[in-house]
Amino acid sequence: MADKPDSDIPYMHRYHAIMKGNSMDKNKMGPSGYCVCPKCSEKVLHQAGSPCQETTCPKCGSKLLREGSYHHQLLEKKKREKSAK
Repeated sequence: MADKPDSDIPYMHRYHAIMKGNSMDKNKMGPSGYCVCPKCSEKVLHQAGSPCQETTCPKCGSKLLREGSYHHQLLEKKKREKSAK
């Protein structure tokens, strides 16, 4: 086995992520952006270091989604398909 490269991420974790085709930063969307409510569409400024799913909507109390995230995109697709019917 090759020497372990210097990194904060253990070698085997990086190896498995590469072998599965995953990016190590796939959930890292950066510090700026918005959190969106899936129920009432309220939009609040994202707080760096605090995942949107750990934040509740100030209007209805639902868990928020990060705008542009995979789950937000699925929700938007579902809404478009529902309105097209």
